[in-house]
Amino acid sequence: MKNLLLFISLLLLLSFSFANLAFAQGSLIPCKPQLVGGELVDKCTFADLVTLVRNVIDWFLTFVIPLAAVFIIYGGFVIMFAGGDPGKAKKGREIITAAVIGIAIAMGTWLIVTTAEKILKGLF
Repeated sequence: MKNLLLFISLLLLLSFSFANLAFAQGSLIPCKPQLVGGELVDKCTFADLVTLVRNVIDWFLTFVIPLAAVFIIYGGFVIMFAGGDPGKAKKGREIITAAVIGIAIAMGTWLIVTTAEKILKGLF
């Protein structure tokens, strides 16, 4: 039963993760050196670095969110199949709590970096 649950979880994780790659429109690195007058010019700014960090976090979230969803589902199964054992039910609640905290941390990181990027680019 555990092997089947693990297999289904990994299958769901991979299917959600690779779907984002199919719709990728931009590159991970926001600024690239350009050839100007036969000379390679690199006009990267600090805002480009923040954009790079945001791009990495966006890519990371494509794995974290589905993985957290799998752990929430797994925690629910642990609670459902606890069979009246308070220790197993507590373990299921801890799994769900850890997954929700992980989502909150990941989304908080995204919010901070996205806000910093908008401030640096003058969009606020």
